[in-house]
Amino acid sequence: MRLSISQIESIQKVFQDIFKQGEIYLFGSRVDDTKKGGDIDLYIVLKDLDNLAHKKLDFLVYLKRLIGEQKIDVVIDRGEHRLIDKIASRDGILLWKS
Repeated sequence: MRLSISQIESIQKVFQDIFKQGEIYLFGSRVDDTKKGGDIDLYIVLKDLDNLAHKKLDFLVYLKRLIGEQKIDVVIDRGEHRLIDKIASRDGILLWKS
């Protein structure tokens, strides 16, 4: 996994502060130690989908303040069973669950 301990801890803190409960996974190229570069792809599974757009924006702004300006993609599971949901849940690395 190509995230520093500090980045992982920042992701966990921001997730807990904004979403409170759920799961967050790292997926995509940052999961593979043999690859270089790439954005930070995060997959989020929530029970409470209220105010989702606002919370997602708050999450991104807060996270970028902590880890610096980086390309971060956030995919939220909305129960639609999209291909991205299958890939992220199958290949992703769990960063936090509450």
